[in-house]
Amino acid sequence: MVTEAQSEPTLIKLGDLAERWSISRQHVYRLKNRGEIPYIKIGAGYYVNLEQIKEIERGQSSEED
Repeated sequence: MVTEAQSEPTLIKLGDLAERWSISRQHVYRLKNRGEIPYIKIGAGYYVNLEQIKEIERGQSSEED
């Protein structure tokens, strides 16, 4: 049996974050460079923790209300 937690990756690439937020990859990289999103570098790639991204999304959602 596969649960949602098992099927969802912990880390996603910045390009995947751009798709998730429907913004350009360039904009995501600008957010990274300004320190507005937490990230880690693995090899040549940049990744974000999906749980941290969900927290950011929840925070933005409550600010809009």
